[in-house]
Amino acid sequence: MIKTFTNYYKYLVFSVLLLLVIGFNQSAYSQTATAPVGDGSSGNPYQIATLENLYWIATTFNTNLSKHYLQTADIDASSTTSWTTTGGTGWMGIATYSDFIGTYDGGGYSIRNLYTMKTSFMNVGLFGTIGVGGIVKNLRLVNTRMTGFLRAGALAAEAEGAIISNVISVGGTVSAGSNVGGLVGQSNLATTITNCYSSTTVSGSGTQKGGLSGNLLASSVITNSYSIGQVNGTGGGLVGTINSSTVTNSYYNSETSGKSDTGKGIPKTTAEMKVQSTYTGWDFTAGTGVWAINPTGYISYPYLQGFTYDVPGTIPTVNPILGLEVSAPTSYTWTGSSDSDCGEPGNWSGGMPPV
Repeated sequence: MIKTFTNYYKYLVFSVLLLLVIGFNQSAYSQTATAPVGDGSSGNPYQIATLENLYWIATTFNTNLSKHYLQTADIDASSTTSWTTTGGTGWMGIATYSDFIGTYDGGGYSIRNLYTMKTSFMNVGLFGTIGVGGIVKNLRLVNTRMTGFLRAGALAAEAEGAIISNVISVGGTVSAGSNVGGLVGQSNLATTITNCYSSTTVSGSGTQKGGLSGNLLASSVITNSYSIGQVNGTGGGLVGTINSSTVTNSYYNSETSGKSDTGKGIPKTTAEMKVQSTYTGWDFTAGTGVWAINPTGYISYPYLQGFTYDVPGTIPTVNPILGLEVSAPTSYTWTGSSDSDCGEPGNWSGGMPPV
């Protein structure tokens, strides 16, 4: 259900009281905010290169929520586990009390190990609310851990009239009472989510929780996206609940999610999820398309071409292709016809085995 005016009013009063009691004062916390390079215009966006730059967006409260941002490096947010913040510990959240209506371009980079623990607080995520016209794109979230009272998502607790594209959430957990999603807690007011996926584990007490979005409302749309994360308790494999909205060409893993619901995402087995023909209408054009799947000698879930991934077999893994495994059906026979080098393809019939 779309939040009523009464609920919104109660939430607003609650938030204001918290601010008055705790105080929105950066100096009260141990973490540091550093202003980024740029002026926030479309031609000269703020360049987010460090955790301190990212935190600066949150500490400016509503001053810079309509600006343009470009992430220019991978960011490790591991230190947020020891941060003190309003209502708990960890990450404070960008636009927790107002809507983010600017543009955040992740540039194909990652934010890793972002942490929030606010069991009595609403709207937890990298963003609290991405509002009407707000755009977030080209961003990889890795091992995000979000725990809140109501509304939680790795990317955002709420998206209201937002545009979200090419955003992925890999690993991690998101938990709250209701409106919980691997990517977005509640998607509302004609929000569009396109070319996204999540493998994040979702938990909560209500039915409004899903592998990608907990709640999809008011003409919102999910297109060409998928989820393989576990959804604990009631809820949906891709979307928890849906009302006057549309899910098109989007899928979830019925085995890893533990769900089999239909009408708000199409359930597929692990094997089916790793076959290109499953994905109706998706662009897999090599080099110029959106998606890729199944590197030579391997099978995998679809992955976005715009991100950098480990070379298959790399140890330790940093940015693995999701679900990568050696192709099972091929057999390899040692011939030794060239020399004694097991790394020489000519010594094997059927080609050299993948790592």
